[in-house]
Amino acid sequence: MVFSGSLLLALWSTTPSLMQVEVDLSHLERQLALHASSLGDSEALRGEPLKLVGTLDASGRAFRVVVHVRREPFGYRREVTPLDGSGPSEVTVSNGRHAWRESADASFSFLAEADARICLEQAFLDGFLYLDPGTIRGLPQNPQSYTLPDHPGLPDPFERQVRTECLGLLTPAGTMQQFHFDVEDARLHEAVCVDLPPAPQWTRFGGWRRFGPFHLPALRAYGSVGANTVHLFRLESFETGVFLPPEAFSGFPAATTPRIQRAGSLRVAPDVIAGSAHVLLPEVHVNTVHVISAILDTGADRSGLEPSLAAVLRLSPRGPFAFEGMTSTFQSFGAWIDRLDVGDRPAFQTVVTCPMLPALGQLAADRQPAMVFGGDELFSDSPVLDLQNGEILFRGRPATALGELDARGAVVQVPLQRENSGWSVEIRVEGRPLRVLVDTGSAPVLRLGPRGLGKLGLPTRADDWLARGAAPVKIVGVGGKSSQSLVVSFDSLDLGPMHYLAPLVHLTGLFDEALPADGMLGFGAFLPFTRVGLCFERGELELECGDDLVRTESGEYEIPGSGPFLGLVLSSPPLAAVNGRLLFPAVLEVPPGTPAARAGIQAGNLLRSLDGISCAGREMCSINRRLWLRKGQSVTVEIIDAQSRVKTLRLSQEQ
Repeated sequence: MVFSGSLLLALWSTTPSLMQVEVDLSHLERQLALHASSLGDSEALRGEPLKLVGTLDASGRAFRVVVHVRREPFGYRREVTPLDGSGPSEVTVSNGRHAWRESADASFSFLAEADARICLEQAFLDGFLYLDPGTIRGLPQNPQSYTLPDHPGLPDPFERQVRTECLGLLTPAGTMQQFHFDVEDARLHEAVCVDLPPAPQWTRFGGWRRFGPFHLPALRAYGSVGANTVHLFRLESFETGVFLPPEAFSGFPAATTPRIQRAGSLRVAPDVIAGSAHVLLPEVHVNTVHVISAILDTGADRSGLEPSLAAVLRLSPRGPFAFEGMTSTFQSFGAWIDRLDVGDRPAFQTVVTCPMLPALGQLAADRQPAMVFGGDELFSDSPVLDLQNGEILFRGRPATALGELDARGAVVQVPLQRENSGWSVEIRVEGRPLRVLVDTGSAPVLRLGPRGLGKLGLPTRADDWLARGAAPVKIVGVGGKSSQSLVVSFDSLDLGPMHYLAPLVHLTGLFDEALPADGMLGFGAFLPFTRVGLCFERGELELECGDDLVRTESGEYEIPGSGPFLGLVLSSPPLAAVNGRLLFPAVLEVPPGTPAARAGIQAGNLLRSLDGISCAGREMCSINRRLWLRKGQSVTVEIIDAQSRVKTLRLSQEQ
């Protein structure tokens, strides 16, 4: 793996999806191109494996250091041996995302916390210095002219009072490094890790000289801001084209797991709005001890953890991360997790973001998800969502086609395309094409923003949709800011040969900040299928049709609409009794013009029963489907009003 965009993206957004924000990197790319030219024969660095040999003086001891760096696939191997023979060599290895130690008996173990961070940062730094720096991607952090400080204990050979331009890049360890380039010749003088307490740690480069056709720093000094202790590394030799056998970079110490693995359970949580649902992973383990529930989110380029939980677990901070979400733009720090398990499937050495997650009204307060699960931990093994049996399966690489896995019905493949902000698919909205993100973190069948509406030739003003009968509902995005969205029924939606009739579509960003994407195909679009495969390896969305989906003579699968939005916005009550009494779901909002509003239901009322079934102490996700009415259907509700009176009302589409 080359150090490219997949490792260094510093901006993410959520819906609760955590999507990458598109930024202008032209300034950074120009600076990196200048830096590449400062190395001399930069073409000779492209694709060639490298070997670096030098000595390290640290705390009065001397070590021989041998580093091998391989570009494709990326590999980093560092051997450190005491020159006085006082101990064995320490060998650390990295694939650019994970870091582990090779023991003398050829066994392997993951590095943890600070050791993992140091290995990943060192691998990143050597990759940055020597492996085609023009391929690096990142986010400039307030580029500015800066004079390097004169660190205490810095030896004489290093230049001082150099004018530099400071840029920031996010490393695979989730830490922010500030890079200081010479304003005149673009040489790299210093890298500073600004995230780590108690003081930032710096690496100063100096003694630039020729190593064959290359112009490289022969000296590196390491220290902490304000401290007098400085470690010094002297580069003695630098070679290209030094190939090591593949096993020198292997030994990834993950537990052996089958290529096709049934990892754990899957839970579908229907929303009160017809056709909308979240999909949850109820058995996620953080560092092997803490069990939480997570939203499965294909729109997330990185997993996210509730900040209060990160604090309780005392996870090491990372970041910062900037977010552009559905309802606001904000900043959040991240956290380092040594191990993350979904059921029986482990993922190791993960950097997660820590944004405030919104509450899901269909779930009780004590059952709210504390995590968004996505990014490489989800994408790498092409998951299958078995909605019929309630489990998630991972296929590894190469991914077996869904139709070859105990096929239960016809499987349709729809092409997926990788975008800067996630994976996209082409749909047709009332016959007009549009490319949207596949985002299971979004509950509706489809969510459209002003940009997507404009491409479809549809109104982009909220007043126009309200005049057409759209129902306004309040949404709360990641970060805690609330906003207004509109719910409206469209005539049709097509996803490949799947023809959705009268889907309820959410229009977001018409009142305030615009949705940062044309649209999002949410988890509601997948509810009609028995299994859904997300084969990111081959770029395929696989949809398995059950017996209830019949193919028409035209070759389409017709999916009936889930019914109208009745206008009840509800919150689940506590599941445990309070003072010996079970509580009822509360009506939070009743949009005007909806059947619930016309029936006289008001915010603050309590929902006592649905079709004679008591709602006391029940999560709304267990009964929400009773509010998904098709044409000609109705539901009988019992409401407790503000005067504690019980009213029996019938709600229907025709009301």
